[in-house]
Amino acid sequence: MGLLERARNILTTSLSDLLAKAESPQRMLAAHILELTRIEHQGRRSLLDVIKEEKRLQQKLAEIAEAEALWQDRAEMALEKERDDLAKGALLRKRELARQAAELSREIDNLRQVKDDLKNTLRSITERMEAARRERARLLGDETRERLRRLEEAAAEKTGEAVLDELEAWATLEAEDTTERILELEKDEIEAELKNLKKRLLSKKETK
Repeated sequence: MGLLERARNILTTSLSDLLAKAESPQRMLAAHILELTRIEHQGRRSLLDVIKEEKRLQQKLAEIAEAEALWQDRAEMALEKERDDLAKGALLRKRELARQAAELSREIDNLRQVKDDLKNTLRSITERMEAARRERARLLGDETRERLRRLEEAAAEKTGEAVLDELEAWATLEAEDTTERILELEKDEIEAELKNLKKRLLSKKETK
């Protein structure tokens, strides 16, 4: 079970319903707070990983945009030297980069959705944890409350990684090596782009 699904399952039942069903409200609250703490720790680490991956893909997308502009310039230079064959090759490479950019943009959009879901879930987890602690404070004395707080924090740090399943929410979002994906363009598409490029270059010369 993924982190987000696990958190949603816990938050589905209200705290009052959990207390009403518990044989020992104090024991239930202690276990509930510990589970919430574990999820919160894992969620924050996961959120950081998503943010890092998003930044990495954004940097890669910017690099592809620069490469697209470079191949556009090369196509224009080839046409100026009347080398249509080289111009076609440059435009083909530009199309391949555009395909990679589109794939990266979709991955970034997916990561942003995961990031938003994680932030919302963490906010809900924090609110539930605060409510559970307020209820526990009402039931426990100061000394017992402080001892339990230290125990739950220590347990969360020690076992948080082991008790949580591998995240499933973005397992399919790992970046693939898109440089090996070559888009087979139809010949007429390249010819049309080449023709348009020639028109733009001719228009530039006429306006000089």
